[in-house]
Amino acid sequence: MLSYRVMGFAVVAWIASGTALWAATCSVPSGGYPTIQAAVDDPVCSQIDLQSQVYQEAVAIERSLALLGVSSSTTIIVGQVLIDGGSSVVTMTDLKVDASDAAVSGCFRDAVVARGGARLLGSNLAVVNASGVACLLFGDGFESGNSAAWSATTP
Repeated sequence: MLSYRVMGFAVVAWIASGTALWAATCSVPSGGYPTIQAAVDDPVCSQIDLQSQVYQEAVAIERSLALLGVSSSTTIIVGQVLIDGGSSVVTMTDLKVDASDAAVSGCFRDAVVARGGARLLGSNLAVVNASGVACLLFGDGFESGNSAAWSATTP
């Protein structure tokens, strides 16, 4: 009977520690994870393997995980990676984060941001911050039309 109590206490302590019960490696893109954010949002994904390609997205991470690319010259996130959370530790390996592209939605000045006590560990990680780049105000060609009507009414 005592052994069941000890086992029960160990399970409760393990759950309380925040350790994932079923940690998994998730691949992006795949049927279940078409974007990096989709895999980040799934708490089961403790390691996210990125295929060689350009990912145009902003990624917000609020937990510990690993993002692994193929190489920093072929696995590229065009946008921003925001790591937020006091105990979050994110490992980024073999990838590039580029916020300098004028087509980046959101016009991020910093490519990688860790705040709130979060930590970033990196290996073969290239980060390109935007510096004076004229970014698009809207995506998907919205700004290509005549904007005189709405810009004239802006306070």
